[in-house]
Amino acid sequence: MPPEPDQSIVKIAALEDYPDNYFAGAVYSGMHGRNPFTACTGRILSTEGEVVKVFAFGHRPWNKQNTTRMGAGKGYIINCLAALDAPEEWFWDPEQKRLYLYVPGAVGASAIELRHRLWGLDLRERKNVVVEGLHFKAASIRMDDAVGCEVRDCEVLYPSPWTAFMATDYGGRVDASCGVYVSGQGNRLWRNRIAHSWGGGVRMEGSDNILEQCLIEDIGWLGRRTAGVQVWGLRNHVLRNVIRRVGNSGIDGGQRGFGVGRFGWESDVRFNLVMDLAYLASHDVGGYYVNTQGLPEPLKQVIAYNTFTGFQGYGFGVHAAGLVYSDNGTQRLIAHGNVSELKFRRRGGIDVISREAWEREKARKIEETERERAEKQKARALNATVD
Repeated sequence: MPPEPDQSIVKIAALEDYPDNYFAGAVYSGMHGRNPFTACTGRILSTEGEVVKVFAFGHRPWNKQNTTRMGAGKGYIINCLAALDAPEEWFWDPEQKRLYLYVPGAVGASAIELRHRLWGLDLRERKNVVVEGLHFKAASIRMDDAVGCEVRDCEVLYPSPWTAFMATDYGGRVDASCGVYVSGQGNRLWRNRIAHSWGGGVRMEGSDNILEQCLIEDIGWLGRRTAGVQVWGLRNHVLRNVIRRVGNSGIDGGQRGFGVGRFGWESDVRFNLVMDLAYLASHDVGGYYVNTQGLPEPLKQVIAYNTFTGFQGYGFGVHAAGLVYSDNGTQRLIAHGNVSELKFRRRGGIDVISREAWEREKARKIEETERERAEKQKARALNATVD
């Protein structure tokens, strides 16, 4: 914890074999500490022996406010020109806007594909537009403030670019790091495949928008808090989708105080298959996750008839949540009819906690405490009689 507020120290013993500052300017990303709910990611300022000084990306430094991500972990170094020494490796210089590529000997220039633009489809402020049957590769879709638009039977591959590591934890709509972005009112994403994203899959804001019968897979390669689907805004619907192979949570209902300040009201999340989750960020994530930090108003989110399965939680099962995770005082979330393996237990507690179950457990503990107190008093009384 160095005095500089935006810097952190990572120690990597294997770096002692490299000259000092060999990796300066590169990017470090890793999962650390006892609660790695998101990746610690930042630009390397300098290296000296095993000590790596890193300027943290994201919404706040690693070492302030919350120390649960400090400690041992695993990570990697990327985007280092000096380390470009094997076929298929590449380096992007954002200042010069130049790409360096180690071309395999048997591959000609015609076989190389590069991302050329962020947006393959721009429906900002459009009304009543239908887009059908198009294939988007390495280009995303944005529907800011659209009304009554529909995207159906399309394929959107690599919607969030690799440079999403510089974005905020939850991804942003301007740089496509949140994946396909929908806001406005009454829009619909129907029967689309959205796959292979460094950042998020789909973000829904605005009101009365629908995500239905879509396949959303292979999302969140950076391990940040970019879920397969982020359902925020008012009365948005996530219906009959398959969401699988995700680095963080499957579906995210929002976060009031930490990092983004947005969440969903009256969200409708039903009949989804959500599987193979938390491959990278293994703590404080869930099949469905929401955190309003104690907001007293009821959310009225309905999470019903979904199947959550395949929670990975690499070695962090005691602190993971695999089904519906209502975090930090979130109130009036309605969850029923969902199915899960319930394989992991959070901190050794029971798998599903309802208000009634919590009251029964509380009453049981009070009764147990009173019984122990009565037994101690009885024992003291017997001892007093003997004396």
